[in-house]
Amino acid sequence: MDKSLLTEMTIEEFRALIKETVRETIREWLCETVDPNDPDAGLEFRPEVAEYLQKVLRGEEEYVTWEDATRELGLDE
Repeated sequence: MDKSLLTEMTIEEFRALIKETVRETIREWLCETVDPNDPDAGLEFRPEVAEYLQKVLRGEEEYVTWEDATRELGLDE
């Protein structure tokens, strides 16, 4: 990505940036990249969570939006 200022990004560009950042983070988690400063280093995902994340990365499954997650958990008040 170029060195554009965040203030110069459109909403669509900003959302794409966030999505790609999340995907990169999931790939790191699934590949077990170890960050020595990560307090969760060494912990594993439950198999169904790892499978879900892999499907999301392959585009076979839609991820849950923040709005849907908070609504399902009753936190949207």
